[in-house]
Amino acid sequence: MKLQIMLVFLPYLLPKEFIMINILLVEDDKEICFILTELLKRNHYNVSAYHNGIEAIEALSSKKYDLMLLDLMLPDLPGEKILFHLKKHNNSIPVIVISAKNQPEIRINLLRSGADDYITKPFYHEEVLARIESVLRRCSESPQTEYSFKDIRINVDDHKVLVNNTELSLTTTEYNLLQLLIKHPKQTFTKESLYQLIWGKDYISDDNTLNVHISKLRKKLEHIGNQAPYIDTVWGIGYKLHR
Repeated sequence: MKLQIMLVFLPYLLPKEFIMINILLVEDDKEICFILTELLKRNHYNVSAYHNGIEAIEALSSKKYDLMLLDLMLPDLPGEKILFHLKKHNNSIPVIVISAKNQPEIRINLLRSGADDYITKPFYHEEVLARIESVLRRCSESPQTEYSFKDIRINVDDHKVLVNNTELSLTTTEYNLLQLLIKHPKQTFTKESLYQLIWGKDYISDDNTLNVHISKLRKKLEHIGNQAPYIDTVWGIGYKLHR
């Protein structure tokens, strides 16, 4: 059944400082892609549109973009994989997901995976414009570069971790796990979500990889830290910081 888009076309003009904003649009539905492209151009955005994920990733390597509008259900590469690619390569482009998928767990996992906002289809023109403005405004502010929990300090610019004022050497996976937990200190992460966020793949129930990495991370933290425990196991669910 063809998706019907609820649209209100407004002659809405953005402030002058937004005129040269470059937006990368990744949408396989040609009708929706055309509608969004015309909307953005009429509001003084520069738009490059692609209908599949591989072309979009190639475009990112050849040009600097200020924001990405990303569909999830692409023909070659799911939008979730594109988000994982951006994170893996430390690409800081802000991403707004636009998708017909409206399940809360999908939206939550994508926001934790690095998406800056999520718009559910069908959508209104004015909402798309407002969310773009909001994300660009937030991203223009100085990003937080340091996070702390108990006697742990993380500097995300240089990937340096201090525990009890002593520098701690971590593997890439251990660092990514610790950074994710500290950025969301009140959140319990399921094993399924951690597999998606850290490795970009689905969790297999008999895979012990995550448990091993968490165990090694705990030992390293507790070896030099003086405020243990740091990481709690939530039985049957996953992990969270010990508060």
